[in-house]
Amino acid sequence: MSWNGLFWLAHVPPAIGWIALLLPTGDFPLRRRIAMACGAVAALGYAGLLFSGAEAAVLARNYSLSGVGSFFDIPRLQLAGWVHYLVLDLWGGIWEADEADRTGMSRWLLVPSLVMTLLVGPVGLLVFLLCRSLSRRGRRGAGR
Repeated sequence: MSWNGLFWLAHVPPAIGWIALLLPTGDFPLRRRIAMACGAVAALGYAGLLFSGAEAAVLARNYSLSGVGSFFDIPRLQLAGWVHYLVLDLWGGIWEADEADRTGMSRWLLVPSLVMTLLVGPVGLLVFLLCRSLSRRGRRGAGR
């Protein structure tokens, strides 16, 4: 299979995990376990891509911006870098969903932050933290 084919295949486990998180109803602990398992499958693929060659020494020899560029000149490591994003964004989304469930945050606030985390990871996390803060303030104000 080509690197491009593997690129698209690598999206399957995280996509299933995101679908599980974004479903509006159902057993959240089960959906969370599904998402975690999907992330674990992708993480194993990431480890295989990252450690199946000796190219990591390229970065160790030249730890700089140009060294990182040289590292990502290798298609297998480009794919590993992308899978790294896919897995960490998914696990960030799992944390957000767990935190929303724990604090009683509305899904109307959670879902947009999950979508943002899927698309632009750290920005989505910032949106989630803002929404969580607003949600807490709203509950405190309503309790007065």
